Amino acid sequence: MKNILKNFSALRLITVGCLFIFCACSESDDEKKAPGLYIEANGIQTWEGASVAVNGTASNYAGLSKITLSIDDWSIKKEIDLSSQKPVVFNYNWTFTVPMTVSSNFNTSLSVLVEDVNGRTTEKSIPVTYLPDTDAPVFVKAPQQNIAVDLDPETEQGTYSFTFSYRDNRLVKTVKVQIPDLIWEDERATGTAEDTYSALINFTATGVYPYGIILTDYSGNTTEYNGQFTVIPSETEGEIQDYAQMYVFNAEESPAGYVAGYYRYMSRNDAYVYSALIYAPKANTQIAFVPTESIEGDYFGVSPYVETKLMNNNGYVLPVTVQEKGYYTVEIDILSKTYEITPYVVLANTYTGTLTITGTGWAHADWTFSNPMSAVDSANPYRQAIVLGVSNAVQAEMAFTDGSWNIQWKGNGSSWYEASSGANFAFKAGSTGNFRVIFDTAILWATVSFE
Repeated sequence: MKNILKNFSALRLITVGCLFIFCACSESDDEKKAPGLYIEANGIQTWEGASVAVNGTASNYAGLSKITLSIDDWSIKKEIDLSSQKPVVFNYNWTFTVPMTVSSNFNTSLSVLVEDVNGRTTEKSIPVTYLPDTDAPVFVKAPQQNIAVDLDPETEQGTYSFTFSYRDNRLVKTVKVQIPDLIWEDERATGTAEDTYSALINFTATGVYPYGIILTDYSGNTTEYNGQFTVIPSETEGEIQDYAQMYVFNAEESPAGYVAGYYRYMSRNDAYVYSALIYAPKANTQIAFVPTESIEGDYFGVSPYVETKLMNNNGYVLPVTVQEKGYYTVEIDILSKTYEITPYVVLANTYTGTLTITGTGWAHADWTFSNPMSAVDSANPYRQAIVLGVSNAVQAEMAFTDGSWNIQWKGNGSSWYEASSGANFAFKAGSTGNFRVIFDTAILWATVSFE
């Protein structure tokens, strides 16, 4: 029995010893392995000034000591010290900026070197190449093509603050402005993706001075823009205020023909800046601007000499011309004496169905639906009209509906909006009789005029 126990004990010692030897051998093998290294990208395509992110994972059984990322051609190097942590797995994230001084069409490589606590290393590289750029810079806000400059007759001086903004999908390299007849040139290095150019330009004589702008990016893509300064003797202008609102109206029509809606409300976007959606019923529609619902007093139009100069001088200025029929956004800046008219794209879900009028003071019964309105222009489904009799000369109220109570449009004098309840738009007809009502669902505006 003793021999059996001795043999069993010896066998157990041998087994434990073998297990110890086996474990020790396995650990030694793992420690001899070089670190594992993974780079998320197989290659990088980029350009000068760009920020580039490099991500990946390093691992090692013994523990990691450091990770070094570098681009020798550009003298870029980043070392991540892991000696105090000694992680067995580490996810690295590094962002570098491509130098602005690199040559076009560069072809270099990014190296990632990982080292473990025993000094063993693994290194991998991926190519870093130039990504061609074919997109030219663009103007965010271009200057007017015909700019008016007032020349003081006493000092024979005229100064204009010339500004415009621009951007590029990468970086703009230079901005160049030339005024040949003034023998004036200004070229600036920018190195930014988006910026604003500003310069004071002095004139000493009346005349027309063409100007040119060239935007160039780092790939050599260019955008050119041309216009002119028209220098004229100073014109008299009335004082202006930062009005609470402005109104735009069709200067070819008379306010006497309307009882409501002739003056289209313009909202104040910023100090001295106002905008509204309008409809030009024909090519070369003439519009003007006033701060109150009256053509007496302050009246804004354009200079007889320069059609882009917006100014306040009732009886002197001319209306602004809208070149083509259609919908537009009109924005005016009465302080800088400028305006902008841009096409408005009607929203896809704009209502084009049946329209009727309901309310009080009409020849048909109060709060019943009128006959359906009809299109003013067969090519425009948004503008509908109807001729209705008004029975209350003092006050009539109206709302537009879809021929039921499902959809209603109500107004407050400055805007129209969809609502299921609330006050209706009220107006004073001044007399009974027939009136023509137009409602435009594209810009949500209504007019009431004598028939």
